[in-house]
Amino acid sequence: MQTYSAIGHPTTVIYAANLSENAILDAIRAGHVFVDAEGSKDRAIEFTAKTATGTASMGDDLQVPAGQQVRFNLKMVALSGDHPEIILDGQPTTLLSASPVEQNEETRSFDYQSDGKRHWLRVNVHSQSGAMLIVGNPIYLNFSK
Repeated sequence: MQTYSAIGHPTTVIYAANLSENAILDAIRAGHVFVDAEGSKDRAIEFTAKTATGTASMGDDLQVPAGQQVRFNLKMVALSGDHPEIILDGQPTTLLSASPVEQNEETRSFDYQSDGKRHWLRVNVHSQSGAMLIVGNPIYLNFSK
């Protein structure tokens, strides 16, 4: 049986340019974060999107005209045996295989065809028993206009 302290569980993981206060606050404001529900020291995800004209990571907005394809990549670290899922506008999807992660470091990709409207996509990762382990911050499509 694991015992958790009141501090550090869950943990917000921040992707900052460096460990300065300003860089950390800038990263939080930009949404470059995910939540590790158990506060592990090794679990991580990197969720990115790329088009012919731009790139985005969690918290970013990407302008994508109707008909343009977006390539999403999900890198998972220390999540072997766990199950990723992509959420689109609040609903689970089948855009990415939910099969168990097989390696300590694994990357999966999928393509999404834009309809030119506003959408958001984010990642959840569940344990083998179904418990939520990771909650990713969204990548936004067509929000900044």
